[in-house]
Amino acid sequence: MYRCEKCQGTMLLDREVDMESGMSLLVFWCINCGLRKQAERAPIPLIEVS
Repeated sequence: MYRCEKCQGTMLLDREVDMESGMSLLVFWCINCGLRKQAERAPIPLIEVS
């Protein structure tokens, strides 16, 4: 389990989705203060274009 850098609260894993660009990104977010921190290097596409 990760601790928040700002308030030492619990960080949970969440997925943010941008429907306009069709990308998603995993982030850690603090349930205490709401701080978000990127968990992946780069966003990934929701669908694969072939």
